[in-house]
Amino acid sequence: METNEITSQLTELLADVLPTIKGMDISIDTNLVEEGLDSFLFIQLSVVVEEKYGIEIMDDDLDLQKFRTIRNWVEYIERHSAIINYYI
Repeated sequence: METNEITSQLTELLADVLPTIKGMDISIDTNLVEEGLDSFLFIQLSVVVEEKYGIEIMDDDLDLQKFRTIRNWVEYIERHSAIINYYI
């Protein structure tokens, strides 16, 4: 899956979990915590991402500080999707 495609999909998923960003001009480097992503919404988004991309976010990685931007999410998804695809 292309980076741009993941970015677009993730932006849509994020808007569902964090409605305050709907209609905003957010970039891949927008600080999501500053836009309202808290620990509760972070867990919600994590579950949605796991289901959508067939990955598991490891407990050690469940840290809001590691996922402050869309870029952080995209890089994580790409890295873990590549690992899964390697073993398929």
